[in-house]
Amino acid sequence: MAREKSKKLKNRYSRSSKLSEYRFLKVLKGFAMDMAAKELASDSGISEKTIRTTYRGLRNKLIEAAIYNRDGFGGAGFYLLRKGKMDDKGKRFFRGVAESEIFTSHVERHAPRLNSSEDLMGLIFEVAIRVFCNVHLDEGVLIEYPEETKNAALQLRDMGKWIKENQDREEFQEKYGHIIERFMKVAHDMKLLLEKEELLVLKTKSREHKYPWNLLYDDLRRYLLKHPL
Repeated sequence: MAREKSKKLKNRYSRSSKLSEYRFLKVLKGFAMDMAAKELASDSGISEKTIRTTYRGLRNKLIEAAIYNRDGFGGAGFYLLRKGKMDDKGKRFFRGVAESEIFTSHVERHAPRLNSSEDLMGLIFEVAIRVFCNVHLDEGVLIEYPEETKNAALQLRDMGKWIKENQDREEFQEKYGHIIERFMKVAHDMKLLLEKEELLVLKTKSREHKYPWNLLYDDLRRYLLKHPL
């Protein structure tokens, strides 16, 4: 009996989409180029409703892709996320994005009627990704801290470990309370110092990317090949 030929996926990038792969990539390109749904619908002949639905799915995939590909999208995942979750630095960056005129303009163009907080977070994350895609980082911008900074960080780590191991002992707070208070202040200041150093490295070792939309398009397209919508 002749072997049955395996059926090819109509669209490798989206299992549920009714769009052909060719038309889907048109939408992906429009998304990467930050085209409004109405504008893309006029150029492509694809319905505005389909484009908006696809855009929403792509925003969700951006979050997932940044978690699993931390070097992609201009290194956005590396700087915004720690172990798949947003740390305090990422949250501050997101707040800055949400309060920016760029974000306000983006919402007006793409989502004048937000349906949920999830939609809002998707838009904030999208704009944050676009910020990183606009920056070309030289050699991955691996941060090499000065020796004194590294030593101070190690000492803080050891002190924090000591406090954690002994904090439940009787009279510990009374005897070492002033040390713990000082430790919390220094640890907080150190975190801000390290963050400033990272931002300084971003500024001094980066330049504007010539093709930011192409970077977003290529990284997201490659991710969708392995993890389709």
